[in-house]
Amino acid sequence: MSLIAGEFLLHISVWDLVTEIDDQLVPKDQLAQLLADAKISVDFVDLCNRYIDETPIGAGDVLLFRSGLYESEMIALDLFRDPEDQQDMVYLAYSCDPLRQKLVAESLLSFFESCKMQVSFSMGNHLVFARQMISLEVNPRPRGEHGYKQKIIDSSLGLE
Repeated sequence: MSLIAGEFLLHISVWDLVTEIDDQLVPKDQLAQLLADAKISVDFVDLCNRYIDETPIGAGDVLLFRSGLYESEMIALDLFRDPEDQQDMVYLAYSCDPLRQKLVAESLLSFFESCKMQVSFSMGNHLVFARQMISLEVNPRPRGEHGYKQKIIDSSLGLE
């Protein structure tokens, strides 16, 4: 029996999105290939650098990247920087086209297994936290003890 899932949620370090080759940061192969196949464009090296250099502790938004090929496919990254977090942890949510569920599940699991900070990997057909991350009904939403108003930034509308 194989599991059918269209939604995935990973809790990992932002640094697990990239790897270092010859003193250069590059995107991890498993994730980069999955996104390339779906025509989703994310510059993970820039994202990691901006996360560290430009996102204050107690702040951070959700970045949403949509597929240029599959209408229902997208990746979202919750980049809120919790003051107690010392590992630069982020949430990665992925929603996929029904015809790609097996491929996406295998690719994301392979990616997760390559991560150094493996906090959690969830898959299902209705992941509440993943849906709340990208819901316009609950965002902007307060995050952290100082009530930072986290917003969704949709790359199809342009990133700040």
